[in-house]
Amino acid sequence: MHARDPAPAPAVTADLTAPGVPLERLAGRWEPGVWVGAARRVFGPVSEVVDDGRGGVVVENHPPHHIIVLWRPKRDYEPFLRRWPSIVNLVGTDEKSLLSEIFKLIPSGARLWMSRGDLDWALMAEIVMVSERGLAPYQSRELEGFVRVDRARTLAAIARGYTGDEHRYRSFVDTVGEDQDERPDPEDR
Repeated sequence: MHARDPAPAPAVTADLTAPGVPLERLAGRWEPGVWVGAARRVFGPVSEVVDDGRGGVVVENHPPHHIIVLWRPKRDYEPFLRRWPSIVNLVGTDEKSLLSEIFKLIPSGARLWMSRGDLDWALMAEIVMVSERGLAPYQSRELEGFVRVDRARTLAAIARGYTGDEHRYRSFVDTVGEDQDERPDPEDR
């Protein structure tokens, strides 16, 4: 990884020994017929001072929150994940319980592969903000902050990778793979 590359999404370290994690349903790599999942911690834990309803205040503590993203099994003719996942959920849980939460969202007996690929996490957070009714004010506020930071990180990566001289562009292409480079080669002109 080059020093100027954007920071990767924090990996979710799931506890495979946690209750509710059926190891036989967890695929070590992608294979046809498996659900594809991803998860990212987007904020928390969070503490906030709230009115106690009796003229005083109390401190409420909220657990870390993760976005869970799931795609139904890909069709043979789909080499890439679809932009729009089948399921996008915000869950307030620690990383020990995260995989068991994910398995609750897919059909009983279905297999799951957890991707570590680079996703548009800001888009996933925006889906949550639009689709999940009943978000608490702290959840909306924290998700909005996450989207701002993630979008700024994305724009910085674009500016570093796609602007400037050819050497800088080539360095960026080396981080994502030559097969993704669709810009014409200046030598071909």
